Amino acid sequence: MEKNDYTLKFSGLKLGMHDFSFDIDEDLFIDRGNDEILKSNLTAKVDLDKHDNFMELLITISGTITVSCDRCGGDLEIPISYKDKLWIKFNQEDFEDSEEVIVLSNDAYKVDLSHPFYEFVILSIPMSRVHPLDEDEEPTCDPEKLKKLELLLHGDSDIKDEQIDDRWSALKDLLTDKEL
Repeated sequence: MEKNDYTLKFSGLKLGMHDFSFDIDEDLFIDRGNDEILKSNLTAKVDLDKHDNFMELLITISGTITVSCDRCGGDLEIPISYKDKLWIKFNQEDFEDSEEVIVLSNDAYKVDLSHPFYEFVILSIPMSRVHPLDEDEEPTCDPEKLKKLELLLHGDSDIKDEQIDDRWSALKDLLTDKEL
């Protein structure tokens, strides 16, 4: 499967408005070491206004991402809607790259938008990622997972034994030997 290319080629475009569209999938996040986003079904619409020595980009990102619920660990689909502006300046000595301004050399003919896309999506994710409550103010999380969590909280030894990783058991044995 071919990876998405988030490169906007502006060389040869006339001055004025131009529209571009990019599909953002989970590979964008995986490539940056972010494994929190399990799935991504996003579209980035870029409205480019090209001028003689700069370009203005209006970027609108919309769609959904899937993350793990903080409460139950199940898949949680989150709607994303983000809009922001970027400016591209060409070889301006008095400008440095910043959050809103990208500085390119005069002979540049394209710009990679993967980093701004990544940042905009990450900024759109809520701090608390949990399934919403229903009309009775009860969580809509996976009931089986909630039941297991409840049993763990109340000390059900069968579930505790089921969850122990063999590597941790070996470490526990080391502690026991040391205490003797």
